[in-house]
Amino acid sequence: MTETPVTVEIDPELFRQLDRLLQSHLESVDTEAPVDELTGLLGGNEPLDSLGTGTNAADLKQRLTVLRQAYPALKQYKDNLNIGASLLPETFCLYVPIARFMAERAREIRRAHQRAAVFGINGGQGSGKTTINAFLQIILTRGLGLKAAGFSIDDVYKTYDQRQAMAQTVHPLFATRSVAGTHDTALAIDTLDALTHANADTRVAIPRFDKMAKSGQGDRVPKSEWPVVEGPLDVVIFEGWFVGAHPQQAQELLEPINQREAAEDPDGTWRRTMNQLLATDYRELFDRIDELLVIQVRSMEDVFRNRELQEQHLRRTLEEARQRGEDTGEQGAMTPDEVVAFISLYERTTRHMLATLPEQARLTLFIGDQHRIERVRINKS
Repeated sequence: MTETPVTVEIDPELFRQLDRLLQSHLESVDTEAPVDELTGLLGGNEPLDSLGTGTNAADLKQRLTVLRQAYPALKQYKDNLNIGASLLPETFCLYVPIARFMAERAREIRRAHQRAAVFGINGGQGSGKTTINAFLQIILTRGLGLKAAGFSIDDVYKTYDQRQAMAQTVHPLFATRSVAGTHDTALAIDTLDALTHANADTRVAIPRFDKMAKSGQGDRVPKSEWPVVEGPLDVVIFEGWFVGAHPQQAQELLEPINQREAAEDPDGTWRRTMNQLLATDYRELFDRIDELLVIQVRSMEDVFRNRELQEQHLRRTLEEARQRGEDTGEQGAMTPDEVVAFISLYERTTRHMLATLPEQARLTLFIGDQHRIERVRINKS
């Protein structure tokens, strides 16, 4: 990125006022756009103005039209996740403009390279990347008429047996799905290439991984159960907790970053192997990304807290199933102590990304309390 980045703070009061206005508009049978009210609230200052979002009447009307077309599916999605906040201000000021930017870049890439565009979404555990990914796909398809699909880097973990073999031949820590080295990058590359170059006769199977299999250690779902995407796409979204990450410098690997590294990787074999793979196999994968969006939490502590909340939900789900007499088989969820140990494996790469990725990504959304966006950084080119 060469031009000076633009950083915009999100005004919570502005978003509260926008929420009321947009709710009223969407619930009204009168579809006339409240352009004057929106212009007065926004005051010509948009968070994503640097991505081409304006506040003229035509632009505001178009965004409202896209929002109205996508809103039923957006609302159903968030309601299914029990998200209480409306998310309308974020959608109108951020997600719709991001989707429009993606649509324009997709058209440019189609003209230049005769393929679909690939957008990476990077975000730590519990940052909301999966929800934002879903919102963007809904807006792209329902609001803008494009065809979009994608998958997560979590979908291409190596199988349980492959990770056990790597643990025996390289380092024991590679038995645990988490960092660079525990994914089938060739499978990810093949899937991305198949999706981006799909045509009317194409059927692409998307890999899936069951994190609760093998008592919570996880294993790949049989290929016969993978979902299939048919036909050509405009946009492919590839998400994951370290999508787009770069390797560290050699001197940064000399000292362990936490107690688990000190105890289980004293000579640095695990971290050097992981770093080398980031520079080679994963670089080949991440180089397929045309634009990168980062959803950045405030600290490593937020990552620990968010992952524990996810595991609490899994523990409750499994316990309720057992109380109903259902057979949960080998499915399992981590205990709080296991969460701490698990996230310790992510710490090195996460801290490196927190420090470096906002400079490398096209767009970074900084997440605060209640997963609300506090500020936005845009790198123009």
